[in-house]
Amino acid sequence: MMLTRRLILIALSFIAAPIWAQTACKVIDPELQGFYQGGCRHGLADGPGEAIGTAIYRGDFVAGKKQGKGTKYWKASGDRYSGDFSDDKKDGYGRYEWGISSPWFGESYEGQYRNDQRQGVGTYFWSFGDRYVGLWEADKPVGTPTPGQIQRYRATQALQKVIGKVGSYVCRPSNLTGTQAQPVWEIGLVENWLDDRIQVRPIAPSQSAQTAASNLSESARWYLLLDWQACSPALIKQQTALTGSSAPAVPAK
Repeated sequence: MMLTRRLILIALSFIAAPIWAQTACKVIDPELQGFYQGGCRHGLADGPGEAIGTAIYRGDFVAGKKQGKGTKYWKASGDRYSGDFSDDKKDGYGRYEWGISSPWFGESYEGQYRNDQRQGVGTYFWSFGDRYVGLWEADKPVGTPTPGQIQRYRATQALQKVIGKVGSYVCRPSNLTGTQAQPVWEIGLVENWLDDRIQVRPIAPSQSAQTAASNLSESARWYLLLDWQACSPALIKQQTALTGSSAPAVPAK
């Protein structure tokens, strides 16, 4: 009887050991602290595994670090990288896609990385169809820019002085139906800007049909600076009257 009980306890200890090993297995990346399951060696994640924290990673580990092939997804921004890792960093060949909460939503890069930066040959894809193919150094393109890049750069430099200011109002034609005499315009408040992007909170009308359908009408979103233009006090007054919105206070010039 005692022998049988002892054998049962030994068997249970072997069953429980892998569970304990997963719990005690350390992942180095500070964004992946919370949950881990997968291979473990000397108390460190090793081999194929999955780790979850403020980000999610599925792929290869060596000595607690991301090493080999894997995919990392950032919850806050929706960004995703799939490709090679070395010493816990993007290194080798991979594809990075910017998520819905990122200023670069809908855009992506595919190519070579070194030490967590774009380095070597790579392709950048814009959401509107343009693409840059060429050399990168220290995370920046160093080859010949596309005609579209040159045009956007010049236009952005001019527009930044006009609408690239936090607290200013901007306008653009709306997808909502108006009349030829009185077209409907979207009006937004600039909350942030970064390079050639601005973060705009729509205030009138209830954004475009597409945005309204996704229930994001009151949320600030990132756009290309070139998507918007300066909004005059007269246009703000006209559009708020047309759509029944409350007219915002127009900041003094």
